[in-house]
Amino acid sequence: MSAAEPAQEWTYVRRGKKSRRTVPATSQLHSERQRPQESSSLPQPPAVMLDEICKTHESLAQKWDVSACRKDLVKLLADRKGLATVKVARAVCLGVGSFGAVEIGWLARKRAHMQVLAFLDIVKSLNQNVDPGAATIKCFFQEPAFTSEDCRFIKSLGHEVVISPAGFECVDENTFVFGIHLYAEIYSKILSRNLPAIFIGTSWDEWENVSLSGTNKKPHRIADMDAAYNKADFPQDDNYTFSSTVVYWKTAREDDGAGKSETDEKKSHVPKHGCH
Repeated sequence: MSAAEPAQEWTYVRRGKKSRRTVPATSQLHSERQRPQESSSLPQPPAVMLDEICKTHESLAQKWDVSACRKDLVKLLADRKGLATVKVARAVCLGVGSFGAVEIGWLARKRAHMQVLAFLDIVKSLNQNVDPGAATIKCFFQEPAFTSEDCRFIKSLGHEVVISPAGFECVDENTFVFGIHLYAEIYSKILSRNLPAIFIGTSWDEWENVSLSGTNKKPHRIADMDAAYNKADFPQDDNYTFSSTVVYWKTAREDDGAGKSETDEKKSHVPKHGCH
């Protein structure tokens, strides 16, 4: 997310005496990837170039492929295949962070890569379930903090970068939404029009345990999914990349997808906003 997004102070409400692993607050994880490590009047070093971003991604992909987190994710996706879930037509990744903005630090850039690797693994699994002859799931990325090199990197992977609010606007009942550690108001924008087929982001349990300052409001549409959708904890890695993250997926009904009109198809059209 853009560094221009307002920061939010979170106050945690501890319930009961159950022991939990201490993890950074979602807002802290979010700000780490945007906040310069030191303040300085000196010019910032240039962003990491595409070749270096690609090399880093390839190196981290090798580690991701043999990680316990990916192993657990593959199992989670395999278990899900037995469920009658809503078909996914597109996938939207929001607020992943920059791969090349050096001022945010290495760990934040690493988390951005790990999120993309997980996101694309999930899309690959979903594509294996599409009907023969059906179009593969198209992926869209929206991140105001992307540099021009970040945009080139996403395009090199074969995916599209869109400019806000296009990513929010293309979310419908057949969308897979992936947004890790985002602000409450961003989640509210994502879910303002429709609840997606699959949502991966901060759990409602986490939002219930925080008190937002000022006029900030909790994303109550997540509570709607928490009540109605199937739910599973997202597997964890060693860098808190997916802490407090859950998978919500909607169970299909007999009438899902039936009677979808041409008007409905037009409403789900993805706006074409190019990368900056």
